[in-house]
Amino acid sequence: VLVSILEGVTGRARGELAALAKLHPDARGRLGGREGRYVELLESLLAESVSWPTAPSDTDWPTFAGNPQRNKTAAPLVDVGAVAWRISLRPAAASVEGPMGVRTIGEDPREPLSFFPLLAGRRVLVNNDRQILAVQSATGQPAWGQTASIYESELAGVMSRPTMPADNLGSPRFTMTVFREKLFSRMGSTVTGQPQGLSTSDRPGCLVCLDLAAEGRLLWKTTPEEGWAFEGSPLADDRGVFVAMRRRDIRPQAFVACFDAGTGHLRWRRFVCGAETPARGLLAEQTHNLLTLSSDAIYYNTNLGAVAALRPDDGRVLWLSLYPRALRGDLAKPTAHWRRDLNPCVLDRGTLLVAPADSPRIFAFDAATGQLVWQTGTEVEDAVGLLGTSGDWLVAGGSRLYWISLKDEDRGRVKHVWPDGPQRPGYGRGILAGQDVLWPTRNKLYIFDQQTARPRRVIDLAALGASGGNLLIARGKLLIATENELIALGTTGGKSDVGKESHNAN
Repeated sequence: VLVSILEGVTGRARGELAALAKLHPDARGRLGGREGRYVELLESLLAESVSWPTAPSDTDWPTFAGNPQRNKTAAPLVDVGAVAWRISLRPAAASVEGPMGVRTIGEDPREPLSFFPLLAGRRVLVNNDRQILAVQSATGQPAWGQTASIYESELAGVMSRPTMPADNLGSPRFTMTVFREKLFSRMGSTVTGQPQGLSTSDRPGCLVCLDLAAEGRLLWKTTPEEGWAFEGSPLADDRGVFVAMRRRDIRPQAFVACFDAGTGHLRWRRFVCGAETPARGLLAEQTHNLLTLSSDAIYYNTNLGAVAALRPDDGRVLWLSLYPRALRGDLAKPTAHWRRDLNPCVLDRGTLLVAPADSPRIFAFDAATGQLVWQTGTEVEDAVGLLGTSGDWLVAGGSRLYWISLKDEDRGRVKHVWPDGPQRPGYGRGILAGQDVLWPTRNKLYIFDQQTARPRRVIDLAALGASGGNLLIARGKLLIATENELIALGTTGGKSDVGKESHNAN
C-alpha cells in the first residue's frame, strides 16, 4: 500500500488498502513517525498524498519518448509566448499519395512530421537523413562553432531517390539517443525492405556515434551487411548499444543486435521472429522500429505479430508472446492502425503496453513473463502513439486523444476521448508535461488535465507565428518540430484563449 501511495497510483493503493483492512484490520505498528493501526495510518497518508507536489522531472530528453522505458513526463510548461528562435530542417524524401498515402493520422502524407528532437544539457539535437544539427536551447545558435551541423554524411547535398507513389509503404522518421555524452543515430536511407526481385544501388542506412564532449566528433560508423537493415535508432547503456535489425528474405525477419559503444563492433545478434508484412514483397518499406530497455530486459514490439523480451547481456530470448494480427484489407485504403510506425513498447511498473501496427488494439503484457494481461477493443485503432502513463491512465493519441484506464476493475477500457465528435484534428505527437497533456492541432495547442481529461486552456499557435508538430519542452521553451522547421516558443508574451473554444478543434 505504501509503495503504491508513493508511486502516485491512488486507485491501486485504495484496492490494496481495502484488502489490508479485510485481512489485518487490527495490525498495529509505526509508520511515518506515527503509532497506530496500519489501516488508519495508511488511510491518512493516502488522503494527504492527493495534495503532494509532483516530483521534479529530469529536464533532459535523451531519446524518443524521453527515456529508455519510453515513458517520461516532461517538466511543466509554465507559459507559451512568442517565437524565440527557429531553424530550418531540410525536408526528407517523403512518402506521397499512393497505396498507403491516404490521409495519414496526425500529419499530411506528402509532408510528414519526420523530426523528433532531443535535449541534452543545454543543447537541442535534431537530425534528418544526411545531417545532425546541434543548437543552444536558449538561442537556437550553433552549439559549437559557426554552423549548427555537427555531422554530414558523404552524400550530403545529394537528394535521396524520390519515393514513388506506387512502390512505397511508410514515412521517414528521424530519432536519436544520447548516453554519457555519446550520440547514437541511424543515418541515411530509411528504406528497410525492397520489393522482391528489385535490384537497387541505394545505400542502406548506417549507425553513427558522435562524441558530444568533443563537439560532435565522429567516433565510429557501421553499415549493415548485404541483405540487412537497421530498423531505427538504437538505445544504449553501460552494457552496449542495442538496435532492431531486419533481414530481408521472402518473409522479413526481425532481430535485435548489440554493438560495442566504444568501437561499433557487433557483440551479438539474435533472431526474434519472421512474418509477412503489409507490403507483401510488392512495395518498398520504410520502418523505424524502436526498442525499450530496462535494467534486466530489452523489449521489442516487432509489428510482426510478436512482442519479445531479451536479456541485454547476451540477447537470449526471455519470452515471446503472440497477438492476433489484422492482415486483411485493401492497401489502397489502409485502416488507421497501419500508421503506427513509431510505436515502441511503453514500460509502466511491471506492465508492458504495446500498440502494434498490425492490430487495431492496444495490449498489456506482464513484463516479467509475457503473459497477456488485458487488451482494448478496436475503437483505439487511430491511436498511433502511446504518450505515456500518468497514475491510473494510459494516454494515447493520433487524430484524437484517448485516456485508457489502468485500474484493476477497468483495465483496458477507454474512459475519455477528445474530441468526442466526428472531428480528427490531431497534428503531431503530444507530450505529458507536469500534470498536463499537451496536444497539438495544425493551428492550436490544447492543454488537458492528465487525471480528469478536462481542457485547461488553448493556445493559438498561428497567432504566435507557429504551427502544430511534434512537441518537446526544453528548459522553459516549447519546441515544435514541424514538417520543415524547428520552432522554439518562449515563455513571455503568449496569448491563450480559454473557455468555450477549448471544446472545439481547429
